[in-house]
Amino acid sequence: MKKSRNSNIELLRIISIIMIVISHYSIHNGILKYTMPVGFNRFFLEISTLGNIGTIIFILITGYYLSKNDNGLKLTKIFKLYLQILFYSVFIYIVLVIFKLEPFNIKVLIKVFLPISFEEYWFASVYILLYIFHPYINRLLNKLDRKEHFKLVLTGLIIFSFLSTITTKKYFANELIQFILFYSIGAYLSKYKNNIFNNQKLNKIILIVSSLILISSVIFFDIVGTKVNLFNQNSVYLFSRTSIISIAFAVSLFNIFINKKEKNNTHINSISTCVFGVYLISDNNYIRNILWSDILKNKNYINSIFLVPHMIISVAIVFIICIYIEYIRKFILDNIYEKHISNYIEKLQLKLENTFNKICNKFKIN
Repeated sequence: MKKSRNSNIELLRIISIIMIVISHYSIHNGILKYTMPVGFNRFFLEISTLGNIGTIIFILITGYYLSKNDNGLKLTKIFKLYLQILFYSVFIYIVLVIFKLEPFNIKVLIKVFLPISFEEYWFASVYILLYIFHPYINRLLNKLDRKEHFKLVLTGLIIFSFLSTITTKKYFANELIQFILFYSIGAYLSKYKNNIFNNQKLNKIILIVSSLILISSVIFFDIVGTKVNLFNQNSVYLFSRTSIISIAFAVSLFNIFINKKEKNNTHINSISTCVFGVYLISDNNYIRNILWSDILKNKNYINSIFLVPHMIISVAIVFIICIYIEYIRKFILDNIYEKHISNYIEKLQLKLENTFNKICNKFKIN
């Protein structure tokens, strides 16, 4: 699997997580941006809200790769992913309690031991649901011909993105529906290589235009908001996951990377396997305030001329340290899992499948 990974896409996966970390710097800075005076620092923090675009790209990559999977659901992979989430949820809380940075609370302890059930990480929770359903999504997509697949994607974009953008309504869409839509786009681009987005010039034009619209929208909403007191809290409206502009930006950037000549860089591929851990550490519910407010002291630089270098240095430090922590966890715990646990999970899956088949046979479900 490592040999088949295109380092261009793996580099984009790394960039998507860096976008998310940059967004966390902007979001978790201890102050509401719309209360800041209109100026460069407020504008810079607002256009740094790139987390939703990073999320879209991450799921596009997931759909691009995972849609090729014809082996069905692997319980061992779900369990391994869950253990990774569980480890950081529990480990971080226990460490904070030991160092008296968080008070011990039995209710909180229960929550950290059930991170998906209590949605300790919204992204990880939805991602696991997507992974559970992906074999069935793949089968449904494989039943569609190219034209029908394109219609599905276009319909989803019109209803859940275009109409949502101009009406501000979600049309009953939730995070899982959004992820399935992005997954379907990634699957389409993976399955049908010969498409209009093979044109790198077109991709670059879409990327530039969408970037200009995103930047201009922030300037417009900030200026108009200060005059009519209407748009202050919506200056980053077009940066949302449902925004057709954000999706256009993400898809065009994704296509630029996948249409480059394939490369295989072991360092990039190795780092990319650790980026999910970066998210789990840096956006943990109990560490984010300590990280951004107490340690890095983002709030102190809100109105400083050193805001930009402070953001760059802070994001770099967080990313590098989290990569090393995740690398150590993978080296120790993943090896233990592969040697001592995965076989038992595979046997459990066989038993569950046999039980399910017996139930189907008993009720004559063919």
